[in-house]
Amino acid sequence: MPDTIIKVENLSKKFGKHQILKNIDLEIKQGDIYGIIGMSGSGKSTLLNLLTDLLTPDTGKISYKLSELNNFYQLSQKPEEIKKLFGYSFQDPSFHSMLTVQENLEHFATLYGLPKKFGIENTNVLLKLVELDEAKHSLGKDISGGMQKRLCFACSLIHSPKILFLDEPTSNLDPVLRKETWDILKKINKNGTTIVIASQLLTELETFCDRICIINNGEIIKEGTVDKVKQEYTSNIEIHLESLPGNYDVIIQELKEKNLPIPRTLIKESKLIIYTPEAEKVLHTLLHIIEKNKETLLDIDLNKPSLAEVFESLVSKK
Repeated sequence: MPDTIIKVENLSKKFGKHQILKNIDLEIKQGDIYGIIGMSGSGKSTLLNLLTDLLTPDTGKISYKLSELNNFYQLSQKPEEIKKLFGYSFQDPSFHSMLTVQENLEHFATLYGLPKKFGIENTNVLLKLVELDEAKHSLGKDISGGMQKRLCFACSLIHSPKILFLDEPTSNLDPVLRKETWDILKKINKNGTTIVIASQLLTELETFCDRICIINNGEIIKEGTVDKVKQEYTSNIEIHLESLPGNYDVIIQELKEKNLPIPRTLIKESKLIIYTPEAEKVLHTLLHIIEKNKETLLDIDLNKPSLAEVFESLVSKK
């Protein structure tokens, strides 16, 4: 089981009279991709700023693992060592637009105090990792939005940190560039870097993150693996059915007459969605009903509720 690399205990933050975060407790495991999920104003960006020492908490503490002996320290105890532990790339570009890609990386290597030899070595490795090798002589202002995002990642990784913090890393990118960006981040993670990411793009985080926490009104309302969060939300499976002529009201009525465990049904566009904790039993009966009513089966699929559905339901209850 992976070791914990960050511990957050009883963390709170106010801005004026506004309580932004309330008694946050969480642990982030080494090597994980950890997602912080929340609506705008929920406190997720504030949490990220606290984790990266851009803000100071009012109460509570953040501890970082600095050795294989599970020794944890707060920033005030080991400031230099801990600041070398992480890099961060937030929404605003962190590179210099009038420097080339390569010059940007070499500049950041100097800022982190790396010896010239290691700065050049790390620059060459990162150019390949983020797939900017062919653009290394291009000015920052002249490369595409997706490439600029990757350059920001590379600049934050120049000192070989163990943790990378990201705030909305794929915002304002089209679907193709978003996919390319996630692919790069997966490569970074496979190299051993723990990634902590705040985002509202739940569909992408669902397949990307090892663990997530959902923040609402400054509090963590759910935390764990995506599957665990879904399981705690509901034990139901979704049966998605599409048939012709699609007399779904008739199918629903016959299912009700069978007294099956079906807490909810939904007709959405051309499909019937059936929610049940006993999918195999319901599916068996459903196929008989389809055959009896001479419906032509076009498509049938089983799914767990999406992370977006779980998020919307949890937030609406608060």
